[in-house]
Amino acid sequence: MAITYFKKYKGTVLIHFNAAGTIIVAGNDSVSNIASPGEVIGGATIRRVVHGCNSAGHITISRASNLFGIYVNSGKVDYSDGMTPQLDVAANVVIAFSSAGAGAGFIELQKIVTANSSASASYN
Repeated sequence: MAITYFKKYKGTVLIHFNAAGTIIVAGNDSVSNIASPGEVIGGATIRRVVHGCNSAGHITISRASNLFGIYVNSGKVDYSDGMTPQLDVAANVVIAFSSAGAGAGFIELQKIVTANSSASASYN
């Protein structure tokens, strides 16, 4: 699985993907893929998806087994306005491709932090 995590300021995390995989959302920093040191994550909402696919493929993003979106061609979808209902925010994010080499993209998650023992909490 080729998923790379980039921590970002103000409680968001930017994730690059170019292969299928699962992002473990909830838990402390030894369980969750998106928790910074000292954080316990209760969930995360999807803020943005930037995607690029070959002409024959598409990318699907699910929360556990619930389909969130199907992405074709290339583009950017912004969910940060809060108008898209996001159920089960504690569920893992599952990324799948319709065919090998179908594409790549970025997904930005807004973390829901339930506990933070880090002295630099505002920068996680």
